[in-house]
Amino acid sequence: MVYSLLKVFHITSMALWLGGMFTFSIIGATADSENAAALRVLFGKTVTPAMLATWAAGLSLATIGGWFSIAAWPFVKITGAFLLSGVHGMVAGRLTKLAGDDDEKPAFSSLLSVTAPVITVLAMVSLVFVATTKPL
Repeated sequence: MVYSLLKVFHITSMALWLGGMFTFSIIGATADSENAAALRVLFGKTVTPAMLATWAAGLSLATIGGWFSIAAWPFVKITGAFLLSGVHGMVAGRLTKLAGDDDEKPAFSSLLSVTAPVITVLAMVSLVFVATTKPL
């Protein structure tokens, strides 16, 4: 029962995390500095806790299930989660810089606003595939 509840928590927090990253990276592309400050606070209060919950639940599931000792796919998922955590940090960093008080406010990188959602979706699809099929 604990394993099933953790799985539900992991999937829910993952959906919130990745949905938030996807949304904030797109919204951040059109935000001005005033809106970016509010977006950064909201990002920190919603998306970051969802990321931390995803990590905690995922590592707990892998440990409880004994997956680390019998399969390679958890390590593939961890690698993908590190990639997504990096994208998370990039989105948070750009929102923070855009909301900064200095005179030189960088535009939200158009490359980041295009690549962050794409990387998020591709990584999510890949990780769900690996978790579902457990090919390794």
